[in-house]
Amino acid sequence: SRLVFHMNWRGQCLPVLLNGLPPAAEANPVAAPERANQPQPDIQRIRAVSPYAQILNGKYRVPTCIVHGDEDDLIPWEQSLRVGEALKERGVNAQVQIERGKKHLFDLFRDADGSSWAAMERAYGFLAKEIFGSAKH
Repeated sequence: SRLVFHMNWRGQCLPVLLNGLPPAAEANPVAAPERANQPQPDIQRIRAVSPYAQILNGKYRVPTCIVHGDEDDLIPWEQSLRVGEALKERGVNAQVQIERGKKHLFDLFRDADGSSWAAMERAYGFLAKEIFGSAKH
């Protein structure tokens, strides 16, 4: 969890995801502040791994269901709407479910009313229909 916090709070998601962490042999407490603030990758490298850029380039054709909580404190739910619209504009079957009162990663936790599981069941139904032609599997 410390790595995830570091990536999010210090803006280091892309450097860590694209470049990885330095080898353990290079772990040096004196150099730690420098390693904690790696430079951001250039725009071409970001576009090469960006799902949204791949959608805009017409290279992403997989039917997609996005489930996003409207109380997500990490990623704006409007971003999911934009991705869903871009998919549909390119003829990709896409569905976006914005779930009221749900935070980031809400599907990992049980809730008293079962609404998180119900949201995921709707998404699985979308996928089942795409794969099997029916949501009754």
